Amino acid sequence: MSRVHLAAWAGLACALALANTSAGATSYTVLYSFGAHGGDGAFPEGPLIFDSKGNLYGTTLEGEAGCPLSKTLGCGAVFELSPPAIPGGT
Repeated sequence: MSRVHLAAWAGLACALALANTSAGATSYTVLYSFGAHGGDGAFPEGPLIFDSKGNLYGTTLEGEAGCPLSKTLGCGAVFELSPPAIPGGT
């Protein structure tokens, strides 16, 4: 069974799916890299919420340029990550 976590290091942040392998190790898959696409949010934080269709929702601390409260960092964003339309796709 996979678990989804938010991770940040060296100024980068991403959503990761972690799964145990048959050999007892843990493997990971990067679901999304925040801040790499400009204006999509940065530094995800807080709890993650799944809906009944498998969509994942969360928030970021920074991003979304043009916020009147912070001209350089933005006010954060609400994000949705959806599963691929075709299983195994991207």
